[in-house]
Amino acid sequence: MALKQKGIIPAGNPTAGSSWKCNPNSNSALYQIENLPSEYKCALFITIISAAIGLSEFFDTITNEAVWVLNINPPTAKLVFMSPYAAQSCINRLQIVTGISLCGSRLKVRYNRAGYLQNDGNATRILQIKGPTEIMKWQYWKRYFDGARVFELDRWIIHPCPDSERARMEVGCARVDGQAQMCLQKTVKDMNLEIKGTEFVR
Repeated sequence: MALKQKGIIPAGNPTAGSSWKCNPNSNSALYQIENLPSEYKCALFITIISAAIGLSEFFDTITNEAVWVLNINPPTAKLVFMSPYAAQSCINRLQIVTGISLCGSRLKVRYNRAGYLQNDGNATRILQIKGPTEIMKWQYWKRYFDGARVFELDRWIIHPCPDSERARMEVGCARVDGQAQMCLQKTVKDMNLEIKGTEFVR
């Protein structure tokens, strides 16, 4: 890796010495780096968040950039973007003179202590599912995904297809790793599921 060759990040386990407690081989662990310079960081730590804030309101207010993980634990949140440019753009927006408020509280933001490297993969937190109109209803898919995975829903949107007997649904999760990826894998592996395909979309 170029950053290792430049001495910007250490060789070996990128999370060694950190408080990381999850699978060290997971995507989240592999992209997390201690003491990463700010210009390479994709993760932000946001404070003064009301418990009334929902995922959709947070995303709509804060950013339209590609996000890897949003973890809200009021009064704080960790927001991990796909790129350091998106993280810097978000900081610039939140640190302007007027700032950004949610539920009456002005948000404060800084880079997360543990940095996350840029993620150039194709996976996103938004799934697009195509299938017969009779199963393109959120109640159906909520029951389907609840049976395999705990996930946090941002929103779901149904779009018509040229073929009136089919529709496509976009489902937004809070994170790629462990939610959107697992939901996609479940649909791909289910041979009894009558759909035309599931894919990640930006």
